[in-house]
Amino acid sequence: MSGDSTASTGSAQATGRNAAKRAAHNIIEKRYRTNMNAKFVALEKAMCGGVQKPTKGGSASLKKSEILTNAIAFMQELQEENKALQKELVMVKQSMVPAGMWRHKAEYHA
Repeated sequence: MSGDSTASTGSAQATGRNAAKRAAHNIIEKRYRTNMNAKFVALEKAMCGGVQKPTKGGSASLKKSEILTNAIAFMQELQEENKALQKELVMVKQSMVPAGMWRHKAEYHA
């Protein structure tokens, strides 16, 4: 019987170690989820300019997938705007003379 009590004690210790590992892992996972949720809130605020808009359910917070979808759309809009501004910049640079002065059009010389 003394062998049985040693086996059960060893099993209890292993179970205790597993529980401690699980508890430590759960704490790490909770910290990870909290951090991720904070990042989603920050992204949502950045997308809305700090103003949250109510959704269909009346809640001011969007689902994570909606936040990501909106972020993708917003980045695409910014890329299009950036392309348009780059084209405008090229046109402005082309209208300048080498000395850095603006070209004067004939109508301005009158």
